[in-house]
Parts: sequence; C-alpha cells; structure tokens
Amino acid sequence: MRSFFSETKTPFTLFVLALLGHLVFFYALLSFYGPCSFFLSNDCTLNGNDTQHYVIDAFNLTHGHGYSRFVNAPFEPDALRTPLLPLYFAPFTFFGGYSLIWLAILLLNIVLSLAAVVAYKLARFFLPHGFALAAGFFMAFEPLYLYRSQIAEPDALFVLLVLVSSFFIVRSWRRGFAPDMFRAALFLGLAVLAKPTALYIALIMFFFEICYLLFFQKSTYIEKGKTFLISLCIMGAVVSPWVIRNELVFGVPALSSIQGYNLYEYYTKDLGSPAEPVPEAIEKGSREPSRYLPFQSYFTHAAFARIEAHPNAFMRELLVGSLRNLFVSDISSIFYYGHTKLLPFRYDPESAVDIHQLLLSGNLRAFFAALFSPHALTKLLWIVCLVCIYILACIGWGMSWFKERKVFLSFTMFLCLYGYLIFASGPYVDAKYRLPALTLIFIVALYGLQSILPASFLRGARK
Repeated sequence: MRSFFSETKTPFTLFVLALLGHLVFFYALLSFYGPCSFFLSNDCTLNGNDTQHYVIDAFNLTHGHGYSRFVNAPFEPDALRTPLLPLYFAPFTFFGGYSLIWLAILLLNIVLSLAAVVAYKLARFFLPHGFALAAGFFMAFEPLYLYRSQIAEPDALFVLLVLVSSFFIVRSWRRGFAPDMFRAALFLGLAVLAKPTALYIALIMFFFEICYLLFFQKSTYIEKGKTFLISLCIMGAVVSPWVIRNELVFGVPALSSIQGYNLYEYYTKDLGSPAEPVPEAIEKGSREPSRYLPFQSYFTHAAFARIEAHPNAFMRELLVGSLRNLFVSDISSIFYYGHTKLLPFRYDPESAVDIHQLLLSGNLRAFFAALFSPHALTKLLWIVCLVCIYILACIGWGMSWFKERKVFLSFTMFLCLYGYLIFASGPYVDAKYRLPALTLIFIVALYGLQSILPASFLRGARK
C-alpha cells in the first residue's frame, strides 16, 4: 500500500482517489434525484433559474435560437453567462438535448479529478512529500468541490483553472522558465471565459508577476517586458473573441453583464428606495433589464448612487458578509439546493434558536444548550477547522519571509487571491466563493504547520 504513495506514484493514486470521490457524488445525485438534478431540475422542467442558464445557453445555441439563456421566445441574446461551459455542453445538447447533460457532467468529473494532482504538485514546490500529499488529499475529498463538480455551473471548473494557473506561475518563478508563465496566462484566459470574476484573479496574478520580474528575475528589462507582454497577449487572444462578439451583438466591448447586475440586485438592493424608478425605456428594453449588457452602465451608476447615499450601511453589509464567508460551512449549499440525501448524516444549517440573541440577553443556560446542539456543533466544527487553517496560514506566511523570499511572494499572492474572493462575494454568503483559493491557503497552512513541528516528525514526512 505504501508504494502507491511514493513520490512517483502519488499523482496517479490521487487522481484515482479523487475520481472515486467524484463518482460517488455523481452516482448519489443521479440515484436520489434523477438525470436532470445536475441542473437543479429534479422533475426535468425548465424555469430558467441561474443554475440552468448554462445548459439553456448550450441548447439554444445548438437548436437555432442563438446564444440565449431564455427558455422560450423571444430568445434575447445573452451576455450574462460567459461561454466556456455552454460550449462544452453544446455537443451534448446537439445530439441529445437536455437528456444528455448527465453524460457531460460524468465526463467533466474525470477532468475535475485532476485538481487533486495539481494541488499535490503545487504544494510540492514548498513542502516535503508527506505534507504535499495532505494537500492532495484535501483537494481530493473537499466536500463542496465534489458537490459543485456535479452541478451544471462553472464553479468547480473555475477552481481547477485557478489551481492550474497558480501551479504554472509558481513553477515559472521557481525555475525561471518563461513558457510556464505563458501557460498560466492561457489557463487564466480560460478561467475568465468560465467566470468573469477570473479577470480580477488574473490582475492579481499579473501584478505579482511584475513583482517577480522586477525583484527576482535577472534578465534584461527588454526580456522582462517581452515575457509580460506575451503573457498578456496570450490571455487576450483567448478572451477577445467573446469580447468582440459582445461588441458586435450589443455594441459594448465587455465580458459580462454580471457585475452591474450583482451590484444593483444583490450588493445594494436593501439600500434602494421605492422612489427610485427605472426609466421606462430601460424597463421595456429587455426581458431582464438589469441583466442586459447595454443597460449595465445605468444600473452600475444607480448602485453607486445607493452606496454614496448609504456608505455606512453598505460597508456594514459588505464586512458582515465577508466575515460570514470566512467561516460558512462547506456543506450548507447542499442543504439549500435540496440535495440533503447526499449527506451521510442529518444536517440543517437553519438554527431554530437565535444563539446570538440568547447571548445578548444573558440567558447563558439556554445559550450553552443551543451552542452544543447537533446543528450548532456542526457549524462550530467547521469554524474551528477554518480558524486553525487561518492561524497556521498566518504562521506559514510569516515564516516564509525569513526562509525564502520567492516562497513569500507566492504565499502573499495566495493570500491576496483568497482575500479578494472573500471580499468580492459581498453580502451574499456561500462557501463556493472562497473555494478557488481555499487549497492555496491550505498549502500555506501546511507550510506553517511544518515550521512549528519538531524535526523528528518532519524526517518522517519527507520519506
């Protein structure tokens, strides 16, 4: 058994284990909820909800209705959802309509299982074999990643693309090999086509690439500039066809209408007033005006006007949401999506008692009784685990400054990526938003753990 986890065989072993985990979740969802549950339509009817958009886009594209997220006519062109996942679904909807989405998800699970291998390879740049193996196991059995891999949204694919991009950019720093940065740029471009928020992930990574080129790369400034520009061009070449399409269709050279929509409908919704009418031309100009690309300028400005009028309330909601996203349970979304049969235990994140209010009222007896109830204990367990990871990550980040500055640069980038994903999720609380960088933080935490463990233990981990 030990030979399966040797340095040479570990990647294959991790892939097999990750694939088994994915297939267990896939089979459970298929068995309990049926072949349409992968796009949250257990009865196989379509209502156009957000999780169905990607398969509807693919179906309409392959059945002569254009790239549209609407179930019925008029099939208004879509710019809300970027095209990577719909293009993947397109061959399946062409030959089998919605009935073959289960097969598309099954095949995608094979690709997504590679995340465990990438996590191990990335961790191996910083950690001995035993600790890097722990990072691979973490990615192989992360419950939210296994679950999101079964849902017809790009969140799990986004996780893999961010991990692969991180791997190549770190390898380019470790080896001084420019083509690895070019590969990172390629996968960042694909990540942007999966989810528009990847554009900001790319900006963070390119900023740290500039830091590397300025402070660590010993080549000439011409060579540094060449590497950076080629990387930008590669990413631009991947993303630009979609931007050009939006310019031709809508007259707006943008990635998506999701940013303005989120600002208006989620981040500042509670800050609006009844006396804030939408102009009639905009209200009647689209089936969903706040999601229509040409109207994003209006809704973005309206959202900023709300923030300007209520800055304190906005910041309070943003900070509270960010704090909650730091500690929200990884399995709560399984409950809210109605797939609780996937869990081997009873779970309900909705607490029947307001624990916070009990504490404020001074009713300590009721407070502790509620705190140690099964539901509260599940939440508490997640919080404790995440707190330990965060503390160890802070230790690892600090220790890397004294041990190796390139490692410090990598870990700082990881922390910035995680911080952005937490803060950008705003008041909308869901663990999926932190998932793309959670493994990166776990690697930093493992580095912190090995920094405080005795040398005798570390000798065993290196074997």
